[in-house]
Amino acid sequence: MTNTQPTTRLAGALVLALAGLALPVAAQNDAVFRLVRRTTNGMTRAEIQAAEAMGFDAFLASQLNYAALPDVESVIATNFPLVFQSPHYIRTNYGSSANGRAEPQRQMRQARVWRWVYSDQGLRERMAWQWANTVSIDQGKGFGYALMPWYDEYVNRKHGLGFFRDLLHASAGDSPDRAAAMLEYLDNDNNDCTASGANPNENYAREFMELHGLGKEPQIYDEANVVELATILSGWDYVKDQNNIRWGLFDFVSGQHCDATTFLGTPVTVTGKAQGQTAIDLVVDYVDPVHGRICPQFLAKRLVRAFLTDVPPPPGSPEEAAINAAIADATAAFGVDGDIPAMLDAILSEARINAVLNGTTPLYKYMPPWLFLSSLLRASEATIDINLIRSVTKELDELGQPPYGFGPPIGYPESIGAWVQDQPGRWSFAYRLFENSIIGVTVNVPALYAPFVNGFDRATAAQQASEILTAGHMSSGDLQIIQRYVNLSPLSDAVISWKVLALCALAPSFNLY
Repeated sequence: MTNTQPTTRLAGALVLALAGLALPVAAQNDAVFRLVRRTTNGMTRAEIQAAEAMGFDAFLASQLNYAALPDVESVIATNFPLVFQSPHYIRTNYGSSANGRAEPQRQMRQARVWRWVYSDQGLRERMAWQWANTVSIDQGKGFGYALMPWYDEYVNRKHGLGFFRDLLHASAGDSPDRAAAMLEYLDNDNNDCTASGANPNENYAREFMELHGLGKEPQIYDEANVVELATILSGWDYVKDQNNIRWGLFDFVSGQHCDATTFLGTPVTVTGKAQGQTAIDLVVDYVDPVHGRICPQFLAKRLVRAFLTDVPPPPGSPEEAAINAAIADATAAFGVDGDIPAMLDAILSEARINAVLNGTTPLYKYMPPWLFLSSLLRASEATIDINLIRSVTKELDELGQPPYGFGPPIGYPESIGAWVQDQPGRWSFAYRLFENSIIGVTVNVPALYAPFVNGFDRATAAQQASEILTAGHMSSGDLQIIQRYVNLSPLSDAVISWKVLALCALAPSFNLY
């Protein structure tokens, strides 16, 4: 049996010290390094070298305009074909048993991990996950197993780095791809207001306003507005004849629809399906007489939390001013239709990133489990046997964040407080990764040290590990503790060379970015 714990008390104490996240983290002044960590799913040495050669603005532009970057879609199509299949195909071929219904989610999770680890279109994949997580769907509810793959591909991935207006319409099924998973998940397929005494089902309408388009701060809508939208969206359903090849795709059922006369104080003069299309546009365009246009502000705040910092700044501090300026700039960049790349370009400026990280209290983000795993696999240049990738998705299960595995529509939490207690799981994963004891995953540790003149050097082991995992950006405090362990350890160079990498993976300056 493989030993998954350190072999000395000293190593155990070191793990506790590093896991405490109480060490001062030196400012990581390389702006390009900071950008790469925010726009990829974990940096490789080749990627950081390319980014430094390109410069800050050019690298950001390459991620925002991702089409020219290599992807892994041919691998995905060959090995995880259900992520591209229609709801009808999946229900027909996989819906008759529990094992069959589990297969689409298995392939989605494995494809998600493969894209995280091997695609160079880092920001695209990061944005796809952003929408899959923050506007999430429980794949285990109803026909989610059959509806969700199509939705993820043709809503989250297709529009995730496009225009927010298109994303909202597509999420409601109002696009050529007709993805209807969100309608079923939030019960709008049961929204029939035509029966005698029936009230419209408000679930989707409420979540659409609160989680998808307007938020709650400021609260500019009331219960009457929710009822208005629910009425407008009555009849927005999906094809339910399982013999129809279009089963599971959006369908407007006029016999279940009731027209509303107003929404958000605006007269609605069209009828039928056009009411819903108009209402979605009203959510995007609505201008509150006190607070201004709400949707751009809502989206700007969400993107700032996701890509800049989710830590509340000290009141009146320069960091607070920088965050407010980033929100204002991103709001302005929203434009008419919600230009997501333009908003990210405004948020991820060199000045903005440095402003939140160079102060007396740096407002670092903390890697959630998926980003920790992906970052470590990428930095270690790990090779994953695609036929055994289930062992990697199992690691995310153990870390508490299986892809597409969060039930409530708010998705997994993103704040540091949600994940800061998971260091034992991170240590276990890093230890077994560099020990080469995770089935189907191989790390060539000697090759990682090959770029150094004399290979692995015990006297500078911590600094070498920092170069491998963070391009040399680990804090001096972290390095001193880790090097002290190396200096006092009786273990051989062959063992220390991989164990020092595992220890660096637990350090605050690897997990905070």
